[in-house]
Amino acid sequence: VVPEMSGILEFLDEDERQKVLRVACSLEINENTRLHKALVQYKKQIAEYNAKLKNAQNQRYYNPSYDKPENEPDFFKEVSEDGIKRFMSILDELFKAVEKLGGSVNDDLSIKIRSDIVRIRVAEAKDKIKHELTKQEAQALLKYEDEIKRHSWASKPQIRQYDYVYNGRIRIVFGEKSYIRDSEKEKLEDRLGDILISLYEKSEENRIIRERREEEQRKREEEA
Repeated sequence: VVPEMSGILEFLDEDERQKVLRVACSLEINENTRLHKALVQYKKQIAEYNAKLKNAQNQRYYNPSYDKPENEPDFFKEVSEDGIKRFMSILDELFKAVEKLGGSVNDDLSIKIRSDIVRIRVAEAKDKIKHELTKQEAQALLKYEDEIKRHSWASKPQIRQYDYVYNGRIRIVFGEKSYIRDSEKEKLEDRLGDILISLYEKSEENRIIRERREEEQRKREEEA
């Protein structure tokens, strides 16, 4: 039974709206299913890239500015290892729901809903903590202080004051500003239905922009 959700997804015809709401209300994480094929493929790309990167870093004169392999898969670049695991489960459920409703998922993990592509971004928040000196940094400081005593000038090692560490609070971002994130009361896993509805709303927003653009293009061509 779908609870009465007036004002939600009103741009859909009533049959489709009810179908989407039914699926949204039934979503929950299932750890025992096979991961969606787009995610399996993406995991493979990440593993292949990391192997290439490790190989490059083992070269004698490795310079990250020039020697990093190309085409880094960057969908999860703002997320920790644990965050990636959580996102994989969440996206798995959402991707399967979108396909059940007639949409599709692309290789870059963008989603086609009705006639429009929706791109999402995933990210994890970070905490700012005081930087703990590493062994190498402590040695470099000692060496610097030693050189200062013996000479008038030495180059001070650059040591950062703070580190930024992932804190487990994750969010899904739709477009520029709107997002859904973990809160004290609810995790993203508890809000799969809200996320699915937001994907539909974003696709409608994209449709309006696309049709406006197409109309302007048509007018330009007519005038020409």
